[in-house]
Amino acid sequence: MSQREVTSDHAQAMQWAQELLGTPNVFIPWFPEDKFVSAVRTPGALSCTREDKGIFGFGFGSNPEINPAWTHFSLPNALPREFTEGFTLQGQWSGYSIATELCANEELVEELTDTTGIADLLKVHAPDSSTYPGNPEVIFWAGIHQQEELVAVATVVRWESGAKMVSSVAVRSEFRGQGLAKKLMKGVVKMAHERGIDRLNLAVFTQNLSARAVYESVGFTSMGDYLYFER
Repeated sequence: MSQREVTSDHAQAMQWAQELLGTPNVFIPWFPEDKFVSAVRTPGALSCTREDKGIFGFGFGSNPEINPAWTHFSLPNALPREFTEGFTLQGQWSGYSIATELCANEELVEELTDTTGIADLLKVHAPDSSTYPGNPEVIFWAGIHQQEELVAVATVVRWESGAKMVSSVAVRSEFRGQGLAKKLMKGVVKMAHERGIDRLNLAVFTQNLSARAVYESVGFTSMGDYLYFER
């Protein structure tokens, strides 16, 4: 391999990502072909650029190039802090993925065809949720009722890359600690499997250790921890 290679071919960039990161990896859901711009590969690192409310970048590996055109970007959490000096840190997040067949024998939860009450639950108990009823990317909503009260909810959405993502996972605060989040996630993965979806991905705040523990207990595997910056 030469010291530096550049491509504008999406398939080539995906191959580079798989060689560096393995499969699954976050390049697949985060870089749709029609928004992909370019990728730069150097020994042990990969930098990818796409259009997204400006120019979004993603660096992987030990010493990724940072494109000066990036208006916002993610980098591995493991990079030395001096590598990211001068950038404005906006958050830390972690990526996860699961093969849905792992939950093929789990118990189903309820599909919410009536979305009444979902928005109110999310606004109070998961205010950072990115998906709400009416969003066009929604494939299905799932939830758990207790005594006719909606106490837990999640959705599966289709991203512009075609990847299927779990989003807006929430349990009413007074019902937490009862195993509902784990039951919900197992049911959601099984529902996706029954719809012919073979893999689900998700992103979670790195500091949300309780949610990460639930996802890992269900069988989600890590795709890495990342820092998110804006210029």
